[in-house]
Amino acid sequence: MPKAKSTCSIDGCERGGRVIRGWCEMHYRRWRSHGDPNHPSVSAPIAERFWQLASVTDRMFDGEPCWAWGNVPGTNGYGRTQVNGKRWLAHRVAYDLLVGPIPKGLTIDHLCRNTWCVNPAHLEAVTLRVNNLRGGNAAAVNARKTHCKRGHPFDKENTHIAVGGGRVCRTCRRDYQRARYLASKAARQ
Repeated sequence: MPKAKSTCSIDGCERGGRVIRGWCEMHYRRWRSHGDPNHPSVSAPIAERFWQLASVTDRMFDGEPCWAWGNVPGTNGYGRTQVNGKRWLAHRVAYDLLVGPIPKGLTIDHLCRNTWCVNPAHLEAVTLRVNNLRGGNAAAVNARKTHCKRGHPFDKENTHIAVGGGRVCRTCRRDYQRARYLASKAARQ
């Protein structure tokens, strides 16, 4: 008696061959990689599978909910996906699908500050400089300062740009140099 052909137990899949856990190899690999044998196929059109991995969350920005990217984020916290065999950041794909191509020389800024959000209402194409200055890193925080720690303004007359690119208050620098000079003068007497 001939051996019965094994097929995948997933509805609509009629793949035969090696069956593991009742699934064909493709569904088994999806389950191993993503925990779900019905995870969207990377061979499906991006517009079709992309929205299967995004979900609306309770987190809001400007009255609009964040859309969480459901795939595993990269080490930098940004969602990733594959388009035509190439890795892309999920928020860039969302912007491209719903807003249009990202203009040359611009990058996408998350206005909601959630790197996993793919809601195009929360994304804006800006220069890298603007994107960095909007962030919370030390350079951005210092660039937003209008006065030194002693209250002197960072204006054209009172600001010295140091060799490393940082700003130095001329008034504070002058006071420091004067105090040092007087201290060394007193030490010599």
